[in-house]
Amino acid sequence: MKIDVRMRLLAAVFAWEAYEKGTDAHVQADPTKLELLSREFNKRKDTFIETKKEGILNKYGGAEHLDAPPKQLLLAQTVGHFAYFSVISLPVV
Repeated sequence: MKIDVRMRLLAAVFAWEAYEKGTDAHVQADPTKLELLSREFNKRKDTFIETKKEGILNKYGGAEHLDAPPKQLLLAQTVGHFAYFSVISLPVV
């Protein structure tokens, strides 16, 4: 129930912001149009963010640091502990 209320509030905020920018979209009058506008906006926003990210990585490098190591390596011990004992030879009497 809380998710549905949150989604409706986000749609209302999106409609208000779209109206301020000149798009005629209303939550209750035309919810289909608002949903399509919202999807298109989110797709363009994601594309812009990815393009910006790729541009920064191409310019400055560092893409190898974005790949996280496998979870097994993060949580498991990778170096074993070995105990070495020296053998002392005692003279036989």
